[in-house]
Amino acid sequence: MIQTGNISFALKGVALCGAVLVAGFAQAETDPIAQEDREIFVAAMISAGCLVGPDNAADVEKMTGFPEWKLTEIVDRLLEEGQIVPLEAGKGITLINEGCP
Repeated sequence: MIQTGNISFALKGVALCGAVLVAGFAQAETDPIAQEDREIFVAAMISAGCLVGPDNAADVEKMTGFPEWKLTEIVDRLLEEGQIVPLEAGKGITLINEGCP
């Protein structure tokens, strides 16, 4: 599982949610995420049941093959856009998508 200290990429994305809202727009202009990378990540989340938490973050990481920094950027951007919603503290994130129940 991707780790930053003891926080997986999914949980790190949730922890950074507030910072993303402040810095996200400037970053979006200078560091765009490829649409294909977003689609790969979304497909991996759908395959994982649209919920990523401590128990399955490693599965999503494996499915994408992305490094931690890219996963964090994608999660941050999707949080900013309202396509991912954080769950209770430390529980993970859920995807808001037509492919999700």
